[in-house]
Amino acid sequence: MAEKKTSGERSKGRRHKKSEINMAMFLFQASYQGNYQDLQEVLYSDKIKSEKKFVVLNARAADGNPILINCLQGSGQVKEEKDYLECIKVLVSTGIPLDTKDAHGKSAIHWCIILDKYEICTYLLQQGAVLESSKISPLHIAISKKSVPFVKLLCEHKGDTMILEEKDEVGRTPLCHSLLINDSLQIFNELLIAGCDANGQMANGKSLISHIIENNMADFLACILKKNVNLFPHGRNRYNLIHLSAIQKNPGTLQALAQQCLIADMESPDHYGKTPLMHAVENELPENVMILLAKEVNVLMVDNEGNTALHHANRNTSHTIVNMLVPHSPTLLQIANKAQRFPLTNAVVANNQVIVRALLDHGASADVRDGEGHSLIHYAAEYSSTSCLADLGSVGLTLNSPDNHGVFPIHYSVRLDASDANTTGAKIYFLKTLVTMGADLSVADDQGLQPIHWAVCMGFTEAMKILLIEDADVNAITKGDQYCALHLACNCNQFECLELLLLQPTISIDQVDSQGRTALFTACHMKDHRFTETLLQAGANPDHQDKEGKSPAHVAATNVSGDSLWLLSLKRANFELKNKSGETPIHLACKNADDACLRFLLTRRCNVNTTLTNGLSTLHIAVSSKCPNKVSLLLQHGAKRNQIYYGETSTITPLDVALENADHKCIKLLQKYGARTAHYILTQSANLIRTTWKNYHKRKVNRGEAVPLANSSSIYTSSNASESVSTKGVYRDTRQGNQEESSITYENESSEIMTLQGKSTTSSNKDYRYVGELPKKASSSCVEIPDYMLRVLTEEYQREFQEKIKKSDMEIMLMRELMKETEQLLVRAKRLNEDAENLANSQSFRNIKMSNKKYMEEKRKMFNANNNNNKHLTSLQEVRNDENT
Repeated sequence: MAEKKTSGERSKGRRHKKSEINMAMFLFQASYQGNYQDLQEVLYSDKIKSEKKFVVLNARAADGNPILINCLQGSGQVKEEKDYLECIKVLVSTGIPLDTKDAHGKSAIHWCIILDKYEICTYLLQQGAVLESSKISPLHIAISKKSVPFVKLLCEHKGDTMILEEKDEVGRTPLCHSLLINDSLQIFNELLIAGCDANGQMANGKSLISHIIENNMADFLACILKKNVNLFPHGRNRYNLIHLSAIQKNPGTLQALAQQCLIADMESPDHYGKTPLMHAVENELPENVMILLAKEVNVLMVDNEGNTALHHANRNTSHTIVNMLVPHSPTLLQIANKAQRFPLTNAVVANNQVIVRALLDHGASADVRDGEGHSLIHYAAEYSSTSCLADLGSVGLTLNSPDNHGVFPIHYSVRLDASDANTTGAKIYFLKTLVTMGADLSVADDQGLQPIHWAVCMGFTEAMKILLIEDADVNAITKGDQYCALHLACNCNQFECLELLLLQPTISIDQVDSQGRTALFTACHMKDHRFTETLLQAGANPDHQDKEGKSPAHVAATNVSGDSLWLLSLKRANFELKNKSGETPIHLACKNADDACLRFLLTRRCNVNTTLTNGLSTLHIAVSSKCPNKVSLLLQHGAKRNQIYYGETSTITPLDVALENADHKCIKLLQKYGARTAHYILTQSANLIRTTWKNYHKRKVNRGEAVPLANSSSIYTSSNASESVSTKGVYRDTRQGNQEESSITYENESSEIMTLQGKSTTSSNKDYRYVGELPKKASSSCVEIPDYMLRVLTEEYQREFQEKIKKSDMEIMLMRELMKETEQLLVRAKRLNEDAENLANSQSFRNIKMSNKKYMEEKRKMFNANNNNNKHLTSLQEVRNDENT
């Protein structure tokens, strides 16, 4: 173990340490005051050991500064630095480190520059002080203080250090720092001479020369151009420094570059293909244009879109540049870009009357068109260039010339850009000007659309008002679909336009298109019921039928528009109208997934038992849609559950459809209401026929006795209301309106009514057919049929019945066709009757009748007058004869 120190030794150590502290305090105070003599006396004394000197000289003050920096800080209190220089020399002679730093990382060189101690800084650099940087290099501090001597001094003693390329906290090199912090050209030049990189970049990524050009530093530009600076940092076919200088308002930068660069460099395009000349023209800088033209650049070069420099002059406010370019190369007036636009076209698009007038004065042709045949008037109408319209009209351009699509300028004047609401006023003003100048409002494009149609499709109500004031034809129709303005307003969902059209007294509200549909059809197709309501209030016909026989109610039912159906019902629309397929609105409602329309139509007591031309009933359709709710609604409202559909290959009832679809809910629902399959119904019918024949030959037939026939109201039920079946006077189907559809009855000899299924009929529903009289064997009126005769009749009827059974399918088919033809004849007769009634009730027929009546009265009067004259002449002749006699 180490021996414990005695109290004497401890006290001696404390005295020794105290003496070191006192000595350090003395030296720091002497150096801070510049008292180099006291420093020499203490540091050169032999009484002090070298170890103690080393400890004292490497000590730091309370603020963390070493003795060398402490001395420099003391020098900052006085202007004279001679004494402090001597102190520095004394301290340096002792071998203290020259690169020590304070608590903030600043070295003695930093403090020399901050305190402007040039001699001390020079001495330290001569003694080997290194130019090390902390957060900021000494050169940045010298540049910030705009101290040219210190910049020169540091550049001379840079040695192998990278002080010229070191960056500060924000990433700026000394050369960049000299541009941004101050505008000292001398410092900038000294840094370039010292070897700073002229192609360096700023903290934002821009090059030094770009910053110089953007800030119009002509002197700095001349200085940096002496170095090997890169004018094309991104390549020759990219935006370079020449393009940048061409858009600067100070022509000095461009002039300086023009003196240093070749013609090929001055014509270099950027990534858009624009040359410096195009940039100068586009920014309307005539001084820069003059410099480039003096350099003899090619003015016929085009950019990526085919535009020349003259194309880019379309937005200039003065004709100065145009007057410079056109005389230099008149060919510019005839060059079109890739869109077939000429310089004059671009000027019209920009609505620049000054440039349009200047180009026309220089001889530009106004009769030019692009690839689609658009004239300058078309472009003026599209971009609302009203100020150019008078100049274009003065050179003879017509207002009514179409393009390749048959579109006229007035069409473009009513086309509204929905993305730009600011163009509305300009469009209105241009349209008024165009109408004032005599534009034709009735012109149509290739599709037959007139300006009023375009305005309706765009929803441009202000333009519509102008056209309507000028008596535009509101009933004009298009080609192909033959739409009128009302159709287009509904198709394009333009409600305000519809209201405006209906206010016109000449509007034809029931005008039809190529399919025979009015605007009400289109309104019912939409979900917005405002269109339907407005048209109906204006007097639209709710029962109009198109070429397919559809009415607005059909369209509303197809598109599940319950609001439209309700509005149609308010106008007493006929919901029983059929189309060519025999469909009424209720059939279409059964096809939809939503049952809202069906419920509404049932509340209006629509016929649920109406059938299509092919025999399908509403219940068939509802079952096939697999919707039990619709099936239940139809059955509750009296739909026939055993309606038979006779197809080409099968005969089915609604229950058969449910069984085929395996729809258990519909099956249970139909069976609950007593539905049967077609096979069951036809089997029962065959049994009835068989039983009827069997019982028929057993009875005795008296002469002239009526034979009761089987009455079945649903055995051979078909889709036609007038269909009936008869079999050789033995079987006939007679419909009974109030009889149950599945009731199959017949009457035996004792006049008893037998029912196979369903409700029984009453004796009032008997259907009799009289059998022809048999040959008389006696004079009595009631004679029994002999046995041999009965046997012959029985065999004959049995043979005929068997033949009927064999040919039943063919007969049914023939009877069905006969029924269809009968129904068609009835429908035609009904239509002819309706037409006759309409003709009889029409005003024209009445006028003809009245005129015929007047004509007959006049003829009767003339006849009576002639008779009177003849009688008078006859009496005169008799008198003369008497006289002669």
